[in-house]
Amino acid sequence: MILAQGDGDVKGMKRAKGVRREAEGNKGKKQSIIRVFLFDPVRGKPYYSPMHAWRGKSLYVDLSSGTIEERDIPQDILQSWIGGRGLGVHLMKDFVKLDPFDPDVPLVFAVGPLCGTPAPTSSRMSVVSRSPLTKTIFDSSVGGDIALRLKSAGYDCLIVTGKAA
Repeated sequence: MILAQGDGDVKGMKRAKGVRREAEGNKGKKQSIIRVFLFDPVRGKPYYSPMHAWRGKSLYVDLSSGTIEERDIPQDILQSWIGGRGLGVHLMKDFVKLDPFDPDVPLVFAVGPLCGTPAPTSSRMSVVSRSPLTKTIFDSSVGGDIALRLKSAGYDCLIVTGKAA
């Protein structure tokens, strides 16, 4: 598999129809996209595969009230913050002033757009929150099949807030 970011061609490949329209987005603004080129062993050359890896959904769990809510993630956020770590840190930006032990500080489990694809080491998850030691945002990378299961369930992130009874 060959990954290319932006609207440039991979060496030796012809541009697939419709790629430019995807790259231009709304009102003619150029947007950074990820294009995936898979290798076809029968034809002996790579081919273009449109990538719709972001699901655009998040699951919010509030332990204090016992509620679970599904929310949409705007496409501009998903396009701006590639990867689970970037998405998780972006979602934490409104909570940097709170004490790390505050029940309103979320614990964000986020996966990137390549999760579930054949890309090597792509089934990883980032866990993002506030560090009680440094009072900054921290993240940890998690392996296993939990990232793939979250993506397969249709979510890009799981956000847990509140305090369990």
